[in-house]
Amino acid sequence: MRPFARVCGFVLLMYSAVALAKQPPTADELRRLVDSYADHRGFNGTVLVARGDQVLLRAAYGQANVEWATPNRVEGRYRVGSLSKPLVATLTMQLVQQGTLRLDGTLGEYLPALYAGTPAAEVTVAQLLSHTSGLADVPGRYTDPWWQTAARRSYAPMDFAREWIKPALLESPGQQWRYNNNGFFLLGLLIEQATGRPLADNLQERIFAPAGMAASGVFNGRSVLERLAEGYTRTADGSLVQPQWIDPSVSFAAAGIYTTVDDLYRFDRALYGEHLLSHDTRRQMLTAQASHYGFGWNVDDWTLPDGARLRVVSHTGSVPGYQSYYLRSESHEDCVIILDNFLAGRACADDGPGPHGGAQRQADATGKAEPGRPADPDRLSPGTQGHDGGL
Repeated sequence: MRPFARVCGFVLLMYSAVALAKQPPTADELRRLVDSYADHRGFNGTVLVARGDQVLLRAAYGQANVEWATPNRVEGRYRVGSLSKPLVATLTMQLVQQGTLRLDGTLGEYLPALYAGTPAAEVTVAQLLSHTSGLADVPGRYTDPWWQTAARRSYAPMDFAREWIKPALLESPGQQWRYNNNGFFLLGLLIEQATGRPLADNLQERIFAPAGMAASGVFNGRSVLERLAEGYTRTADGSLVQPQWIDPSVSFAAAGIYTTVDDLYRFDRALYGEHLLSHDTRRQMLTAQASHYGFGWNVDDWTLPDGARLRVVSHTGSVPGYQSYYLRSESHEDCVIILDNFLAGRACADDGPGPHGGAQRQADATGKAEPGRPADPDRLSPGTQGHDGGL
């Protein structure tokens, strides 16, 4: 089973146990399920499963630091890669709701020094959020020399955009869905330009603090973070190695956040009220725009083992040494959160990390979405299969 398919199969296994039960499973029942999975598949990380205000399972497995044999703890922090995108999308939609940004606002309007008078000038905020901008992305495989050179440099966001997010387009804006981390990098830059405040401060003041996410932040590679699980890469022969180094400034709004399972659960609960977004704005964010993707979220109907269909939204994430998955369904206010500090795979996991983390391949080369999500974990379709490479 491929690395990300393994994690996604884990999610499906747990969520099926919750969704199919007339009564939510007990903590002991879920614990036995996860224990068995961890024993047989080598899961190393932290898991939270909840329905509404009731946490059904919160558990940690494996080691936070292999060298010191330090066990993972449920309050451990993890880098979450592209699982940053739903949070950055929520921040963006909050600014849209307040009138600071517009969904039809363009790169030419908001970043004129970079894109006015260029083919990218007409790319909109909505297209950046939905991966339909037509912009080119950074190289898709870790084996590309770019990751050994340019990605190890530190950049101010404007400098990175000027050097690596060129105004040429691969296709006209809005024409095709193409998972694009550079688009979310630009959303972070738009947020900074529109508010006059750094992205990290905006996230803290507008998302983390209102949701009670006291253990979350933007990873900068300099700050000492208590309870941060150390990331490792598991090679094809099963041994652990240190992950490839990539400068955190390259991740920025596309994959820069660290958090805990409890903080993501607090975020999940905050989305149901109006602390972060109004009901109408949240519904707009979670509505599919193209290829089963909304504004920063996978949107899909899952096929459960009993044949029932269930609307879910989700996102995966990865940066070297870490992978993550967050799934939520509003029908019963269920959520499953998995944070893992053993990234399985080679320097580039064929089905896993995208250039700034957590890849989602929901469309084939023509941009056509795959049909619904099957129950077989080895064949999970929209939103679980990876972009071919990257950070």
